[in-house]
Amino acid sequence: MSVSREGAIISDLCFIEGETHRSVYTIPPYSFDAEVRAKRVRVNVGESEGVIDLLYNMTVGGAEKAARMKIWIS
Repeated sequence: MSVSREGAIISDLCFIEGETHRSVYTIPPYSFDAEVRAKRVRVNVGESEGVIDLLYNMTVGGAEKAARMKIWIS
């Protein structure tokens, strides 16, 4: 699964459980190397609604942080 953001923060992150993916994380005017290691990826999406739940570690500019992202689709 990939999540792209555009606006104040620009990123293109890929989440595959158990894998590490590298990308660039941009907060204009700066860009940082980023790594995402997905610990858990849960997708429960029907025709018109659902939930995506991501548990992951993210390293940006050398600093690592555990994070969770939950996306509701309606």
